[in-house]
Amino acid sequence: MANPFKNKVALITGGTGSFGQAVVAPLLARGVREIRIFSRDELKQEAMRIEQWDGVSPDGLQPFITRLTQAADAHGSDQDEATA
Repeated sequence: MANPFKNKVALITGGTGSFGQAVVAPLLARGVREIRIFSRDELKQEAMRIEQWDGVSPDGLQPFITRLTQAADAHGSDQDEATA
């Protein structure tokens, strides 16, 4: 049977909450190429990144960290414009 998750990109909103944390490991195990996690809590994002990728070289994490940072920056800009 074909794996519908292989090489896909997953977007998890509220990804540092209980549901988000519960789905990350199974998605990785099923061959998801990339997981993007959106959350308002940057400290929880960092804690989750460390927990999920413990033992992976920093070079291997850099693309993920860059995308996560860019997404958080873009999201913050959207919020700033909405409250201005």
